[in-house]
Amino acid sequence: MRKHLILPLAILPLAVALMMVALLPTPALANISCVTDIYTANATPSAQSVQQGTTASYLVTVTEHTLGLPYYPSNIFSTLSVTGLPAGFTATFTANGYNLLHEPIGQLAVQTTTGHLGTYPLQITGPNKECIATLGNDFTLTVTDTTDTTAPTTTATLAGTKGTNPWYTSAVTVTLAATDPDGTSDVATTTDTVDGVAKPTYTAPFTVSGDGTHPVTFSSTDKAGNAETSQTLTVTIDATAPSGVTGAPDRAPDSNGWYNHAVTVMFSGTDATSGIATCTSTTYSGPDSATATVSGTCTDKAGNVSAPATFTFTYGTDTTAPTTTAALSGTKGNNGYYTSAVTVTLAATDPDGISDVATTTDTVDSGAAQAYTAPFTVSGDGSHPVTFSSTDKAGNAETTKTQTIKIDATAPTNVVGTPDRGPDAGGYYNHPVTVTFAGKDATSGIATCTSATYSGPESATVSVPGSCTDTAGNSASGSVALKYDTTPR
Repeated sequence: MRKHLILPLAILPLAVALMMVALLPTPALANISCVTDIYTANATPSAQSVQQGTTASYLVTVTEHTLGLPYYPSNIFSTLSVTGLPAGFTATFTANGYNLLHEPIGQLAVQTTTGHLGTYPLQITGPNKECIATLGNDFTLTVTDTTDTTAPTTTATLAGTKGTNPWYTSAVTVTLAATDPDGTSDVATTTDTVDGVAKPTYTAPFTVSGDGTHPVTFSSTDKAGNAETSQTLTVTIDATAPSGVTGAPDRAPDSNGWYNHAVTVMFSGTDATSGIATCTSTTYSGPDSATATVSGTCTDKAGNVSAPATFTFTYGTDTTAPTTTAALSGTKGNNGYYTSAVTVTLAATDPDGISDVATTTDTVDSGAAQAYTAPFTVSGDGSHPVTFSSTDKAGNAETTKTQTIKIDATAPTNVVGTPDRGPDAGGYYNHPVTVTFAGKDATSGIATCTSATYSGPESATVSVPGSCTDTAGNSASGSVALKYDTTPR
């Protein structure tokens, strides 16, 4: 057996290295020694593809890695085998000689069978792994079927809480299933993207979540390399109910914030994703209440229903007007007259007690109407018409009432007496004389005046008193001076 020294060619120019290699003798073949000799079998190309039932060929180079001169057993190729082959495939090694580096080279022929399509990672090993080391890089064999020209078909199944089509109201689980229609090469891979973001090769169902529209694309490729045209499925999710739901009546209150006949309350809201589909409306016609309430909801296009919202208002079917009374306070005279200024106090009540009194107005002496807030005073001689009425909160208006206040605070004037005849003699009255009184009253008029018969005592300065009283009861006095003497003259 001969040994040859192999110089490190990496440090020499390529031309010198090739010349030196050409001068080296062929290394002697010997039985393999796993203790002193470590070999690596490299196959090229590192990847190739063949049709099923045909043979794949690789060039195999054996390299010895121990120090000193290389030793290559004469039966080196017969000791090699291939791992990673499916059942039915055969691997045959054939020695071809040596390369320029005096390394044994040979041929690996892999005979494929039908029915095993796909890519297989392969390795060359020997009877003892200390002798033939595992390759640094695996080489691969891809077996295809050129008769399969039909791409796989992928279907998507969605699972979640279904709302109104096409919406889901929860997160959605997407399950992809791919089949090869002709059943020849089977499916190799399935890929998908969600919202434009590519995901790893599909291996298990995945979840799509979040309100909005989510495009999911997917496709499969079979082991023969037929690629399916990408499909797009849109997953629409709206798991959020409408918000901001409020109610509004179909008209303004009838009076003073009150509704006195049926009112319809319509609800509205907002939905950021699928939008509002419908909102409820309710017509309220009783019972009467100062805090009547109506509830309503909104439903979005996905079928989510909002929490109930309430609208509160005042409602009364009160059709009875209030009743207003006037109380007068002053010095009462006669015949409905007052002999002083009069204080007027108005009081209004709502008979059915539903809506209560809203306003009371009054006028005095046909003046402008004023809102009644407190008692007021009417003064001055004469007749004073006072009108008043009230309206309740339901809008029922009382028929205007009129109260006439008659005031005569002035006593009669010009009260004078008149004797029933002239003096009897010398300016004297010598037998009884009757004096009748009269006067004037500008407001209520004279009701009565007195009369008196004077029959003594005798005097040259007799004063006969008298008075007049007006219709209101005011009185005024007067007198008549005369001379009286019953002694004959």
